[in-house]
Amino acid sequence: MVKYICNNCGAEFPKWMGRCTACNAWNTLEEVEVRVSTGTRTRGSVVVPSYTTLNDIRLQKDDKRLGTGFQEFDRVLGGGIVKGEVILLSGDPGIGKSTLLLQSLVQIISQGAKVLYATGEESESQIGLRASRIAKTTQEAERAMIVASSDIDEIMLLTEKVKPDLLIIDSIQTVESSNISGVSGGVAQVKECSTIISRFAKSSGIPAIIVGHVTKEGSIAGPKVLEHIVDAVIYLEGDSFREFRILRSVKNRYGAQGEIGVFEMKEKGLSEVTNPSSMFINPLTASSAGVCLVSIIEGLRPIILEVQALTSPTYPGTARRVGSGIEYNRLQLLTAVISKALDYKLQNFDIYANVVGGLKINDPSLDLGICASIISSYTNKVIGQDTVYIGEVGLSGEVRNTVNMEKRIDEIEKLGISKAVVSSLYKPAKKSRKVKIQGIDNISHMLSTF
Repeated sequence: MVKYICNNCGAEFPKWMGRCTACNAWNTLEEVEVRVSTGTRTRGSVVVPSYTTLNDIRLQKDDKRLGTGFQEFDRVLGGGIVKGEVILLSGDPGIGKSTLLLQSLVQIISQGAKVLYATGEESESQIGLRASRIAKTTQEAERAMIVASSDIDEIMLLTEKVKPDLLIIDSIQTVESSNISGVSGGVAQVKECSTIISRFAKSSGIPAIIVGHVTKEGSIAGPKVLEHIVDAVIYLEGDSFREFRILRSVKNRYGAQGEIGVFEMKEKGLSEVTNPSSMFINPLTASSAGVCLVSIIEGLRPIILEVQALTSPTYPGTARRVGSGIEYNRLQLLTAVISKALDYKLQNFDIYANVVGGLKINDPSLDLGICASIISSYTNKVIGQDTVYIGEVGLSGEVRNTVNMEKRIDEIEKLGISKAVVSSLYKPAKKSRKVKIQGIDNISHMLSTF
């Protein structure tokens, strides 16, 4: 039986069409041969499976996770790699996915573990060339097994034979199975190969890390079911022209969703940044108007970073609103609130807002900092780097309290910052702090905090 599957959204159709009616994408339907069951299996031939109650399951809390050698990587995974876990690592081409995995491989084998690295994109000599650039050759390298193959069945047989502590497949779009028709990277092949890997990992207890390519829209290439099959989906984000890389968890069955790790790309590979707050604060902007420190929460981690704003008189026409790392509609809304609350003529000014470091922030506590930076640029008054602004701003200009305030204040105190401007609704849990807490009800009181 033949059916047609959209390689963009995974929708199935009985016949070929030029456009997928589910996602409206053109020329994305792919012919796939589907095996139909003969229906000869009788009920008597089915073996009744056994079951286990929750009381019978022994929760082994002392089961040690496999560390990757990077604290930032382990943080994103929830403490390390769980036995039998399947992890999908994705990101833009050239962002550093293979480099991160190769560096982790070197760190893992130094702990006495064995790793099988299967690649369908490079030859064994090319892997060795990159490994020699980022790590020195030692006797422990015997525990790093490299195989260049695109046949998933061969890779699984080899894995079953050598029994490694970790399996790495780079990438899922380059491997294929002979049990199903279609080219490698197609919807059917990606679904079949990922299912084979997942079943093997659950039955054998050998964890697997799968590298996945992304489309031009930034989503993982292949069917959406790929993200449902795996236990964790991790994106490596960043700009190839910037040194910072953000490792972000968008799905994690064994850890916090939304957790991030920060890395810096150097000549010999990725280097972890254990204190990202210090990396996102530039002392050169301490005396500049329009620069403000804010506190965000990514996963379970508080980060202090800079928000910059520039107000410039507009030419005849509609004033521009441009945000980098800030949602455009949110910037429009906050600009309107400032104009109303403070009676500023911002309709005559172009406003540009930027989150330093290339991060994309959805935390609503960023609102107060954006307002402070816009007001600072408009009035040409310097805020300085001794104050952090935390709070959500409502349509009437009121400043609302936000979550995880104690974690944010602890991070501010750790960096030696002396003051935090927050909502007056916030009641500190700790009375003795080195950070001065100033509460405000409305952004109309903002100028008094500068």
